[in-house]
Amino acid sequence: MSKLKSLFGYGAAVLVLTVMVLAPFVLMSRIEQLVGHLGLRSHPKYSGGSAVRVLNRDGYQVTIAAPAGPVGPMEWGPRFIQVSWSPVGALPDTVDEQLDLDGGGRPQVRLRFRVPRDPKQPLTGQLEILDPGLVRPITILRRTGGPGLLVGLDHSIVARIPLN
Repeated sequence: MSKLKSLFGYGAAVLVLTVMVLAPFVLMSRIEQLVGHLGLRSHPKYSGGSAVRVLNRDGYQVTIAAPAGPVGPMEWGPRFIQVSWSPVGALPDTVDEQLDLDGGGRPQVRLRFRVPRDPKQPLTGQLEILDPGLVRPITILRRTGGPGLLVGLDHSIVARIPLN
């Protein structure tokens, strides 16, 4: 009887371990569907605000998002507007854009950067402030250092322009 109990115990343990290992692979598509139906989104502080304007250029698009930043009293950090250019393969060698960030009809910034053909090469952009009332006075956007950000992703180049 004790041999039967130990055999049953070891069999149950193997079954439980097998289910634990295989469950994420089997259930992942159902979990993704559940999250999709719930309408969950990442925080705008990390992904930028929702798109408010899409500008069509010669073969590529410029997407300007709503201002994003801290939303709660315990959060901190600068407010910013995220701008993205996609697809990267359709961008010219040098991007030179005057951008109307608030939709008021006048451009607030002029952003220039070279599009590297090697995706591992870091990006650096020059920012010219045309309306100092809206945008913080910075001149360079890059991946690290300072409040501005310019990064290359898989299918787009994203800039975060800090606001006052």
